[in-house]
Amino acid sequence: MMTKEQIYDEQINPLMAQILEICTAHNIAMAASFAIPNDEDDHLCCSSKRPDETGKFPHLIGKLAAVIDREIRGREPTMMTTVDADGRKTMLAIIS
Repeated sequence: MMTKEQIYDEQINPLMAQILEICTAHNIAMAASFAIPNDEDDHLCCSSKRPDETGKFPHLIGKLAAVIDREIRGREPTMMTTVDADGRKTMLAIIS
């Protein structure tokens, strides 16, 4: 039986990559978070967010993005990838 993390990695992640490409190409702001707990981390999740062409999030998506940011900062270690409005990707590792 596949774990939630394996299902995310094999089935959801490729779709999210496509969604992020489409959103980047058309300047569509988005935020999504998936709970994929495993034996080592029962709070494991994978979150993605992307601002619009101005580098900002519309009101409701901005609220969701802020919640995701707060959750990420409260956990350690964390790997985070952000995609800027111009499509540049930044990877960040947070180790406390």
